[in-house]
Amino acid sequence: MSKNNESELISYLKGFSIMMILLYHLIYNFLNVPQIIKLASCFGGAGVHAFFICSGFGLYLSYLKNGLSMKRSYISKRIKRVYIPYIFVIFISFLVPFMFEGENRIMALLSHIFLFKMFMPEYEDSFGIQMWYISTIIQFYFIYPILLKIVNKIELKKVFVFSIFISFIYAIFISFSELYVERIWSSFFIQYLWEFVLGMLIAEKFHKNNKIIERNINVIWYIIIFIITFTIFALMSFNGGILKNFNDVFSAISFITLCIILYKIKFIKKGIKYLGKISYELYLVHYLIYMCVFKFISMPQYINSIIAIILSIIISIFYNYILKGCSTLVNRKAY
Repeated sequence: MSKNNESELISYLKGFSIMMILLYHLIYNFLNVPQIIKLASCFGGAGVHAFFICSGFGLYLSYLKNGLSMKRSYISKRIKRVYIPYIFVIFISFLVPFMFEGENRIMALLSHIFLFKMFMPEYEDSFGIQMWYISTIIQFYFIYPILLKIVNKIELKKVFVFSIFISFIYAIFISFSELYVERIWSSFFIQYLWEFVLGMLIAEKFHKNNKIIERNINVIWYIIIFIITFTIFALMSFNGGILKNFNDVFSAISFITLCIILYKIKFIKKGIKYLGKISYELYLVHYLIYMCVFKFISMPQYINSIIAIILSIIISIFYNYILKGCSTLVNRKAY
């Protein structure tokens, strides 16, 4: 597998992840289907694990290639690429009456703008149930400079092992203190620290050897790994309770191995890779589109589903185009 193909694998992983998240949110929250199908759709939520890994990968690979000022350039890039697109969607959602059912709508908006929603359970999922992820990834952006300093002093593999230990201890803490019932605790960045650092570790390997996965491993082994980890994930998820706090490793591994299997057999490869290019925009807008479609279009639910997904993709393409245009214009003025 060439270096370009390896880079394509990351795009494919992002595209596969957002596709599964789109289906999960649609099936679980909008369709009248048997409960077993709703439960099965929860596997799509594992796409966020891939996003955390890809975030660690992208940030650290950029650092290894180009270096990075942890002051102005780092902050400005995060604001332009993550914060501004997110706040714009939040503001549009704020204007849609049925996107928030709480009493203090203005405070909910301010909680997103000033980022204190990550500390207030009543606002964490406001204006879209998927918005919890933004809190977590912003936490990682704040902690990343510290991680870099640690990695520059300690071997990255050791940091990864330590991050597994930290995440596991944290999962125990929120489980037995029963804090896991609140999203602000169950989605705190420490819960996913090992995934973010894993992405950094993969980036280091890619930078040194131009490869992400071992090229001589037969696809059968990926299938076996997927079956084993998915079975454990399903058993832990269906039993519920505190076990769900410890199934991240199994859901992440099963999700990523499934993605690699489909990538190797070239399953709708081009379409999924393209979704990877607009994955952030799709993540931001899809739930708002779903809500509007199912609110205003009186068609059978499966027709509404097709309309909702197509509209989400079209609007995300348009939004991505606008953001790129604005970024180009700002860069020109800077020079």
